[in-house]
Amino acid sequence: SCVLKKSEIRGVSSTAEYEKSVPAPVKAGDRLGRIVYKLGDREIGSRDVLASENVEKISFWGFFLRMLAKMSL
Repeated sequence: SCVLKKSEIRGVSSTAEYEKSVPAPVKAGDRLGRIVYKLGDREIGSRDVLASENVEKISFWGFFLRMLAKMSL
């Protein structure tokens, strides 16, 4: 949390910074990036972006079948 003057609230901005690559498998709770809150150029806070569920690594055949299904639509 951060204490701001009412006049400063409109100057708060947020940006998402995600990891460039996250190798599978991903477990629920793994860090995927962060949200950064700034007032002007000054960082006033940040929060981690976490995976909400597990994501298993896909096999070659699983990937192949998925692509085949997308092409048939």
